[in-house]
Amino acid sequence: ANGITSVITGAGGSVLSGLAGLIHLAGYTNEEMVAREKVALLLSWPSAGGGGGRGRGGGGAVFVVGPQVDPRAEYDRRVRQIYGWFQDAKAYADVKARLTANGAPPPVTWHADLRFEAMTPAVRGEMPVLVDASTVAQMRDVIRFMDSLKVKVIIRGASEGWQFADTLAARGVPVILGGVTGIPGNDQPYDLIYANPGVLQKAGVMLAFETGGASSARDLPYEVGLSIAFGLDAEEGLKAITINPAKMFGVDKDYGSIEVGKVANVIVTTGDPIDIRSLIKEVFVKGRRMQFDDRHTKLYEMYRARPKTPRE
Repeated sequence: ANGITSVITGAGGSVLSGLAGLIHLAGYTNEEMVAREKVALLLSWPSAGGGGGRGRGGGGAVFVVGPQVDPRAEYDRRVRQIYGWFQDAKAYADVKARLTANGAPPPVTWHADLRFEAMTPAVRGEMPVLVDASTVAQMRDVIRFMDSLKVKVIIRGASEGWQFADTLAARGVPVILGGVTGIPGNDQPYDLIYANPGVLQKAGVMLAFETGGASSARDLPYEVGLSIAFGLDAEEGLKAITINPAKMFGVDKDYGSIEVGKVANVIVTTGDPIDIRSLIKEVFVKGRRMQFDDRHTKLYEMYRARPKTPRE
């Protein structure tokens, strides 16, 4: 009802949480809703401080350390574990490729590993790895990881991106920001969260936005609008919720802009869709006109139609 036609959706809660998919927000069955079943591998980067967590801020994997455990040593162990998973998945993919060269079927003794099968497109660079990372230290280690294993990376979170913007831009690492409508910390400038997108965009980082869940997906335009008020270019803000995410996830040939031959996910508004005063008049998903009612529109119509009080 607020003009969101398709979303990236995925699980969470662990260091490697599986695969994300692209779905349409219309359809009676899974098959109708799924646009691309697999568009990214989900990875939550550890935090040496033990803070953060998945969600709106994209803070990274949280782990609890006891009084006898050095947090830095635990962080290093977790990072080595991630490297080990990806190296094993790459070795698995290389062996399978040799065994099935020229269309040959796998030998009967071959045992498929579903974990490595899911990771294969990512370790081959055919699918991005969507990495939760917020701090400069995390993002620096993610870039080392990207260089070492030759994988494509999208950073999700980047709350300290303003301190690392030039490096992210120079390395061509796209960023998905979340929690722009959050509250800064007690020791942070009041505008830190709101100005972060503008700093990243002006440095040349490709941006997209997330809202952190289905219940808040409708707030997407307002996340961008707040960022524009604090320095994000308006045209780049519109790209950040249309063509940019389509490019990040490799679906821009079909989605993200209004062009001949692309999927007709289109909205019609009374004004700038990022302006909170604009109304969504029409929504088309896959070329079909949507009939949308929500709790807000139903209440509006109900109270607008109430009988007027008779006057003397």
